[in-house]
Parts: sequence; structure tokens; C-alpha cells
Amino acid sequence: MGQDNKGILEGRRERDLEKQYRSKFQQYEDWKALQGEEPVVEAPPPKEKPKKGFTKFDFIFLGLGFLVALLWRGCQRS
Repeated sequence: MGQDNKGILEGRRERDLEKQYRSKFQQYEDWKALQGEEPVVEAPPPKEKPKKGFTKFDFIFLGLGFLVALLWRGCQRS
């Protein structure tokens, strides 16, 4: 009978301790979870690959070159 009472008291003591240290235990569990996780690394944005073929700037450059060539020939003839 003495051992039965002792078991009940230990259970109550454990519950009291659990209530007393619940917040600290939760802080520890949160800290432990953070330590176990690997830091999240954001992937850098993908670099733009240069387009193959003619682009808008290529056509503008060709057009300006054509105008400069016409102007040059026009100035030479006069």
C-alpha cells in the first residue's frame, strides 16, 4: 500500500513539474527544431541567356549603318 501511494505522488509531482517547466521546454523544443533545420538558401534568379539570331538592336544597328552609308555617299558626290 505504501508503494501505491508513492506512485500516485510521483505522478502528481511529475505533472506539477511539467506545468512548471512547460514554457522552458517549449523554448528548448523550438530551439532544437531550428538547429536541426538547414538554412533555407534562396536560389539566385536565373541568368538571362543571350538570344541567338537577330534581335531588335541588331535591326536598329543595321538601319543606322545603312543611313550613315547613304549620307556618306551623298556627301562624297557633291
